[in-house]
Amino acid sequence: REQMEIQIQELLEQEGYDIRTVSVSLEEQQVDTISVRLDHADQYDMIRVKNILQEVYSLEESHINIKS
Repeated sequence: REQMEIQIQELLEQEGYDIRTVSVSLEEQQVDTISVRLDHADQYDMIRVKNILQEVYSLEESHINIKS
């Protein structure tokens, strides 16, 4: 889980986002929920981050929480 949180943070930083926290919850060894808190992000940034995570991790939108 910790390694995945680091990977998500690095991915989003490469996309140019300032990340405050990343949290991943697992269920039966699979990613259940990803939560990210961004610094200095507007609504567009939050939607873009959610879309990136949906594409990379094949999660439903309801399993990704983005806050600023």
